[in-house]
Amino acid sequence: MNTRRIVWHEVKQRFEEPDYVNIHGRIRHAKTDDTNVIAKIHCTTGEVKYIDNRAKTDGFTNEFINSIVQKINKLNTKSNYEKFLVGN
Repeated sequence: MNTRRIVWHEVKQRFEEPDYVNIHGRIRHAKTDDTNVIAKIHCTTGEVKYIDNRAKTDGFTNEFINSIVQKINKLNTKSNYEKFLVGN
């Protein structure tokens, strides 16, 4: 898989709504530090909903999202995932 950053300079996760991890991205060469939600991951099923379709083909972003999905699938609950994040 191509891991080159294509669209976003920075990608991070945030818990901003129940049952979902929101994936935020900051566009390359942006004049501000503002980020946008580019994907949402369900905390118990690991299902990914892409808000920005460019995230589907961005290698770096996909690697980031896939790592979260793998952790969710392994831990299987939102509370376990939140505990995992606090510990790391």
